[in-house]
Amino acid sequence: MSEMLGLLAPDLRINLIIQAVLTIGIIIINFTFFKRGVKAVINRAPNMDTLILLSAGASFIFSYVNTIALIFYNVYIDAVFFEACGMVLTLVTLGKWIEEKAKSKTGDDIDKLSSLIPEYATRIIDGEQKKVRVNELKVGDVILIKSGEHVAVDGEVIDGSATLDKSVITGESLPVELNVGDKITSGCTLVSGVVTVKCLAVGTQTLFEKIIQTVKDA
Repeated sequence: MSEMLGLLAPDLRINLIIQAVLTIGIIIINFTFFKRGVKAVINRAPNMDTLILLSAGASFIFSYVNTIALIFYNVYIDAVFFEACGMVLTLVTLGKWIEEKAKSKTGDDIDKLSSLIPEYATRIIDGEQKKVRVNELKVGDVILIKSGEHVAVDGEVIDGSATLDKSVITGESLPVELNVGDKITSGCTLVSGVVTVKCLAVGTQTLFEKIIQTVKDA
């Protein structure tokens, strides 16, 4: 592309050989697109890799044949597209790298969200407290939530009072008062106080788990 940039270009033959060698290097690095593209065609299920195979492959083969014709037969059609082949492969690879980075960051964010759901909860049965795994809880169970603990279920406060940090759900930075009859949402944190809560939704049915699933789907 030296002519476009106003730079001095080398001899045409040398220019094309340099372009061909550089493009072959790019093809070798990104050869997985060609393998997947061919497999997709054989399986009669063309996909984006097939499109890359056709565009990059056609531009390279045309340019390579043109270069050979010039070097050995002194015949040259005034067009080569080595840069198109290299640019297609490079941009697609760059796009996939950015996509993977975004997925990785989203995965980290999901892990942070998931860590707000405790592994254990204190269930109350016949007045006795018992520590159980959160996945053992059922709708209608009664649990005790103490100061500093994360809320594992969606429920209703049936005893006690506390202050609740709901920022993970609402974005509100200030804790809110929690009294009998108030609803409580999983993922929130009890800042102070102690409350007894009746479970209205557990596991994947809680609002917080639905939020996490929505983020995963996105």
